[in-house]
Amino acid sequence: MSDPELLRVPSRFRTIEDVLETARRMSLSSVLVLGELSDGSLVYLEGPDMTISEANWLLDRMKAVLMFPGHFERRER
Repeated sequence: MSDPELLRVPSRFRTIEDVLETARRMSLSSVLVLGELSDGSLVYLEGPDMTISEANWLLDRMKAVLMFPGHFERRER
């Protein structure tokens, strides 16, 4: 039996495992994971073959969405 199809991406998740499982099921072409450890240390993980420029571009695009959410449309997958 195959995995169930992802019909909608939740806007909030309960666990980190849920976030990562959803990302896996979406077959993303680029992945950048940002996190913080309990001691305040930052964690930065990138997908295979991602350049610094590509990571920066992805961060800049996401900052625009966070700063001006009304200018972007949330699409269901």
